[in-house]
This record gives sequence, structure tokens and C-alpha cells, in this order.
Amino acid sequence: MILLGETMNDLNGEKTNLDKLEEFFSNNYRDPVYEALEKYPEERSLIVDFNDLEEFDADLADYLIERPMEVIKISKRAIKKIDPLMKNADLNVRFENISNQFSLTDISSRMIGKFVKVRGIVDDVDKVSARVDTAKFECRGCMRIHEVEQDLNAPMKEPAICSECGCRSFRWLKDESTFEDVQSAVLKEIILDDSKMSEPIKLLIYYEGDLIRELKKEDIVDLTGTLKTIKDEKTGYFNFYLHVNHIEFIYKWGIS
Repeated sequence: MILLGETMNDLNGEKTNLDKLEEFFSNNYRDPVYEALEKYPEERSLIVDFNDLEEFDADLADYLIERPMEVIKISKRAIKKIDPLMKNADLNVRFENISNQFSLTDISSRMIGKFVKVRGIVDDVDKVSARVDTAKFECRGCMRIHEVEQDLNAPMKEPAICSECGCRSFRWLKDESTFEDVQSAVLKEIILDDSKMSEPIKLLIYYEGDLIRELKKEDIVDLTGTLKTIKDEKTGYFNFYLHVNHIEFIYKWGIS
């Protein structure tokens, strides 16, 4: 009964946040939303000023800091619900000017899962690759197709059980699954004191979709994103990385 109660509370909370975000995008951000929808799919992002969200609902803004992936997911659903063009547009909702800013030296385990903003110099930009975004599975019992959203840097998630026949065996339909472009780089601490002898602090970053190919080595940027971890199989420890949501350029290499 406790688990059911907790589940119902979670669902009610999500509905409340969905209602709030529908109101925010319908009223406070109506013009930017409609403009983004008109340009879709040539342009795929909607930029939201964190200060505007905080002015609209301070609790919702705080919840964004604490549970960014959840709020971003619900924001995308809210925009689809109010879309007058019925495009079912999968817009990337990106937040700028968040208040939760830290230096790379301050990154710690207490920030895992939270929305943070950090500044640094881009280094070691990797090539573009792809990850599974939504995996499709075919039930081996009744051939029913199941779709499962996948997470960055996480093992493949399969359906637990077929809702049609109760089978627990599935075949991954690779060619029918959807993929997302992804790129990684390293964000390096800016050292202003030449006398500092230690190596600069570094943070692995991942960015996806229409953010790929935006960063070049030596760019100085403010990055907003969700702090996550990935296990180092050699040590057994977990290394930090930032799943980037928004890029703000302080200095762009090659542009004076």
C-alpha cells in the first residue's frame, strides 16, 4: 500500500508539473514556442530563460535544479499538448541563465543528478557517434512491438514483460529503433594563476542532437547540464560527466 501511495503521489506530482508547464508555455512563452514550432524541424531547440521560469513559479524552478531530466521531459510533453500545428515536434527544451553555478573544482557527489552550470575551456573533442534513443523490441511470444526509451551511458533497457501475452523474452529490432547523434569532449579548468603547479581539473561532457559540432578545442564556454556518473571498470569508482543541455560561448575559437 505504501508503494502504491508513493506511485500515486509521483503521478499526481507529474500531472501538477505538466499543468504548470502547459500554462507557462501557453502564456509566458507563447511567441517563442510558436516560433520554434514553425521552424521545426530545420531548427530543433527552444531556449528558456531560467529567470522567466523562476518568476512564473519559484518551486518549479527549484524542481528543475533538483530533477532536471524529469522537468525537461515533461516540458517536451507540455509543448506537444499545446502545439496548434499538431506536428508532434520533439523540441529540445534548453535552459539558460540558471543560478546553480559552480567552478570545476567544486564538483562533488552531492550534485549528482542536479542541474549545474560550469565554465571552462573545451579540450579533446571527439568524433560524432550515435546512441540508441528509443529501442524497439519484438515479443518472441506474440510478436507485439514495445518501445523503450534509453538513457545516455546506461545498459540497454528491455521491456520487463509483454503486456499482451506475458512473455519475458524479446528481440531487439535494431533497424527499427531510433538513434541520436552524440559527441563528447573534455571541459578543462581555466587557470588564471600561472604559478599554480597542479594539473587543471577536467570534466567529461556529452552533448547531443543539434548541439553536436558546436564546440571546438580552445572555446571558452558556460555549460548547463545534468551531472551524472559513469563507472570506471578498472577502479570500480564512478567518474563524473556532464550531460549538456545548453551552451553559452564566452570565447569562440577563431572568432575575434
